[in-house]
Amino acid sequence: MDVEVGQVLNGKYRIVRRIGAGGMATVYEASHTGLGSALAVKVLLPELARVPTLADRFRREARVSATLKSPHVIQVTDVDQLADGRPYLVMELLSGQSLEQLLIETKALSRERAVDIGLQILAGLECAHALGVVHRDLKPGNVFLAQQGTEVVAKLLDFGIAKVKASTEFQNLTRPGMVMGTPEYMAPEQAFSSDQASVQSDLYSVGVMLYEMLSGKLPAEGDLPLVVAQQILTGKVQPLHELCPGLPQGLLNLVQRALQADAAARPESALSMRRELSTFAGALSAAGRLAGAFVPVGVGAPAGLTAGGTEKVPAVPGAPVRAAPVPAAPRPVAPLTAEMSHFQVVPATAGAVARAPLPRTAEMPRAGNQGAVAPTIPTPRRPPPPDSPAEPVAAPARSGRGGSVLLWLTLCGLALGAGLGVLWILQLMNDPGPPPPMPMPRGYRTGP
Repeated sequence: MDVEVGQVLNGKYRIVRRIGAGGMATVYEASHTGLGSALAVKVLLPELARVPTLADRFRREARVSATLKSPHVIQVTDVDQLADGRPYLVMELLSGQSLEQLLIETKALSRERAVDIGLQILAGLECAHALGVVHRDLKPGNVFLAQQGTEVVAKLLDFGIAKVKASTEFQNLTRPGMVMGTPEYMAPEQAFSSDQASVQSDLYSVGVMLYEMLSGKLPAEGDLPLVVAQQILTGKVQPLHELCPGLPQGLLNLVQRALQADAAARPESALSMRRELSTFAGALSAAGRLAGAFVPVGVGAPAGLTAGGTEKVPAVPGAPVRAAPVPAAPRPVAPLTAEMSHFQVVPATAGAVARAPLPRTAEMPRAGNQGAVAPTIPTPRRPPPPDSPAEPVAAPARSGRGGSVLLWLTLCGLALGAGLGVLWILQLMNDPGPPPPMPMPRGYRTGP
């Protein structure tokens, strides 16, 4: 039985309309009965839900997707199941269009727009890869350009779904030859074995999307993954500089490295690829600035870079190009509002309560053992009123007065003892010895 409009799922989500359906699930717009907020609900197809192990995989991957917290990854807020046991997941409802729809309309994008979107895709991947999650099926159809006010934010969709598609249970339910992923965007290693997908496999897919956004064409095309992989392995890819002669050589080299058949020759991480790509950014959107705001303040620009983002980098045709590790150029960042990687820095607001000073400590007198550490006893102190500025806490002064007095007394004692010793020696030297015996009286007899 399919989900119907007006149906309430588990007493929380009222179905408003059907948005669309794919090879694994049907997506609906829903309204939260308690909050009234609009949400998206993705329900596993009935024929797939009948396989218990496949349904369990869907639930597990949905829970993994819920752990990804990034402005460039769609937010999963709940995972549950219908009365008939079919699992579903609840996500934020997005308004906008997919990157696939945009490329169908415009074919190619400007360098600035392509780099802007590429930075946001890599920022979302960086969050996922940090948690050990590989997408496995990155393509323009899984990149949604969400309209948020006046800004467009790129968000990655369907994390974990490709892993479910790679399962034996799913393959047994589909027609022969159906594989996980989309051939044109799939890394060559995935065409031979789906369990070989890695971080570098996702970066290969980003390289394909950058190639397509910049040129309006795919580097390799074919209906079967092995056909596309063979073109990549044999180097039958039209060089990007022939399609886009005005691009900076460093950007051409970066895309070429991402498209290498050998996974070890590609960029080592989403962070490193994002750092290189940010060098060629022009006027970024607000979302693009957040996605590229990771360079520490004070780092100098790499040698050869110009203010416009172009650089003098020699082309190495037909071989993996590895740029020398150089510090990234500083990028303007709004004070205290930059996003470091996928972690958000909370800005300081005007009029906020100042941080309370640390409690003062009183140092106990030191014992005779100079190596012992004197304990500190916190002195109770009333906190300052909210409107008063925080008082800086000075470090407790360490006075040497007691030590000086003790040293002075010691020296005086030594001097006094030395003086008494000298006087005693002089007295011994002047001592005349015992007095002579007194003369006996005349007529006194001492013997018999």
